Amino acid sequence: MISITNRPWLFVDEDIVDRHAGTRLRLHEPRRENVCLVFDKPWEGPGSNYCTVLDTGDISDGVGGSRYRLYYRGAHYPDFVHAAHPDVCCLAESDDGIVWRRRLIWRTEFAGSHANNIVWDGFDLPRDTGHNFAPCIDLNPDAAPDARFKAVAGCGALFALKSPDGIAWSLMSPEPVITEGAFDSLNVPFWDAARGDYACYFRIFVDGVRHIAVTRSDDFVTWREPEPLDFGDAPPEHLYTNAVTPYPRDPELLLSFPMRLMPDRQRHLWHGQAGVSDALFVASRDGRAFHQFRDGFIRPGLDALNWTERNFIVAPGLLRTSPTEYSLYWVDHLRHSDTRLTRGTVRVDGFASLHADASGGEMTSKAVRLESPRLALNMSTSAAGSVSVALLEADGSEISGFGHDDCDVLYGDDLERA
Repeated sequence: MISITNRPWLFVDEDIVDRHAGTRLRLHEPRRENVCLVFDKPWEGPGSNYCTVLDTGDISDGVGGSRYRLYYRGAHYPDFVHAAHPDVCCLAESDDGIVWRRRLIWRTEFAGSHANNIVWDGFDLPRDTGHNFAPCIDLNPDAAPDARFKAVAGCGALFALKSPDGIAWSLMSPEPVITEGAFDSLNVPFWDAARGDYACYFRIFVDGVRHIAVTRSDDFVTWREPEPLDFGDAPPEHLYTNAVTPYPRDPELLLSFPMRLMPDRQRHLWHGQAGVSDALFVASRDGRAFHQFRDGFIRPGLDALNWTERNFIVAPGLLRTSPTEYSLYWVDHLRHSDTRLTRGTVRVDGFASLHADASGGEMTSKAVRLESPRLALNMSTSAAGSVSVALLEADGSEISGFGHDDCDVLYGDDLERA
């Protein structure tokens, strides 16, 4: 029996569905909103990528920083292989999640100046920890004050780092802590509150195809044996990154936005490397089995510069930028002169929905237990459309007083319609 609580139940899978008649799950693509940053500083460049967005809430760094943070790689690969300068991790901030600005850190020298927003360079560590520095806020209630922020970084293996403020970082162990995997993309760590331990999602290869695995830890230093994710009957595709993110309105639900790479396609021969990509949407209620929508969630569209390789690496993290929307962020125009971070928005709880066309349809759920006396719908109809709800006994008969004829005809556009 499925419990319906005060937290939302999203139609990101069919776990609650017993049977359909004229309805289906429908994926909703994010709406492009604005370019947040163009990575055009000398320590950045066309290879800048691997972003993470964080909502620091009431965590103070002591110098009045903004609530929202963006960590990203500053990099420039003019020939797709050789770096023009060492990769670094940079910091930008925002008060609203819409307008972003670089935060000067004054810690790292670059080209003779400390006037930059570099928070980590990793120059004195092996395996290039500046390449894919991936931080998180440690929401573990037992986290030490000097480790309120944690991160993993490294290409050949992952090192663990800690910080009291997200700016001054230090190693938690002189040796790498995760060594089984292919770590040269963005690896995603976080405190998994619903399951009571730390999780790290990263890339592996299965039969020569890029795939995703998860490992777990009680202390962020000692990690258990990695397990490949289960995508059910979805065919194998190259999933380059994962961007796994606990959904803020229901941390038990994990949302993921993998970048899907088609390595053998080349839309524009003038670009120096093959491969086209988009981003997918997948979701999990247990952290390992994920339901995958195969349609593209973020697509290249009419922009020719997005039909080149490795665009649409989505940043882990969702920010509530209005009462009706969440913002998510991705890099496009990768390896072009205006490589940039783009913001898109999705309706609250609206990544996917149960949909019927104008001819109508019906879905009957599995048995549910209502833990709240109030049941509400996040719903959207046309002017001519409508929704009605009936509560049924186990044998399928309507409960007296709660049948379709007792329900008001519901129409309109509401996030929470009783």
